Amino acid sequence: MGRGLVAVDPATADTLVAFAAKEGTTADDGASNNSPFTTALLKHLTTPGLDIRIALGRVRDEVRAATERRQEPFVYGSLGGDTVAIVNAPTTTAPSRPSTPPQSAPQDEAAARAWTVIQGTTSEAVLEDFIRQFHSTPYGSMARARLQELKKAKSRWYLRRSRRPHLCGRLLSSRPYRLRPATRAA
Repeated sequence: MGRGLVAVDPATADTLVAFAAKEGTTADDGASNNSPFTTALLKHLTTPGLDIRIALGRVRDEVRAATERRQEPFVYGSLGGDTVAIVNAPTTTAPSRPSTPPQSAPQDEAAARAWTVIQGTTSEAVLEDFIRQFHSTPYGSMARARLQELKKAKSRWYLRRSRRPHLCGRLLSSRPYRLRPATRAA
């Protein structure tokens, strides 16, 4: 009786059998927790979107290199023409709007610095100016959202000056205002 495994001939279509060593040879156990074959399998079979035939070819090359060409993994069988991956490739989604040219890093940095200064503002004019300057940066989107939020709040609330009802609605003053919910006259 000889050493090693015997070749197999898969009886069904679309079957693939991978052995750590070709017919009549033995596999190296390796010096670590896993054999060179297992180490290479773990490395390559889980690559997202990588066809199993390519992965097993890489496993073969890595094992031959690790064992100084003493061991050659072997694959028996036949697969069709479709890609067969153990781990699917990540799906990419098309952008929902036309892409804009990438912004330069200096503009993004300037937008970030400016945003840290104005992000808490309640001035619509300041936000509109920021949007004009940095409209295509992520900070421009945040400024648009903040401006929309302010406009929505302004339509739901009115300014009422403490103890001076005849000054309601006056926006500019050195005296503090309180926000109160709008009430409807019955």
